[in-house]
Amino acid sequence: MAILFEVKDPFGVVILCTVAWWVEHVLSQRSEMSDYLFWVKKAISSPDAIYDSTKKKNHHVHYILPTGKKLYVRVIVRIHDSKKGEFITAHLIDKPKQGERLIWSR
Repeated sequence: MAILFEVKDPFGVVILCTVAWWVEHVLSQRSEMSDYLFWVKKAISSPDAIYDSTKKKNHHVHYILPTGKKLYVRVIVRIHDSKKGEFITAHLIDKPKQGERLIWSR
């Protein structure tokens, strides 16, 4: 399995994404994200905010508003333990979702 990226989040958790996962679970459904890989990694390492997912336990939702853009990059990661996690998905969104609980902000 070829690794696309390994990025450490503000809590020190290393988030991993494979090339196959990125292609099959992101680009196959949201081709516009091909131009946002830099911002996906930045949303993990240096987000504007991190929220607890309202839908799934042990999932964090990272947001970043790219420079000069009107849409946020929303990245969902699954946290396995205090050191490891995995990238789940990413998409563009006009504002953070209502009801998510803020757990970290810049």
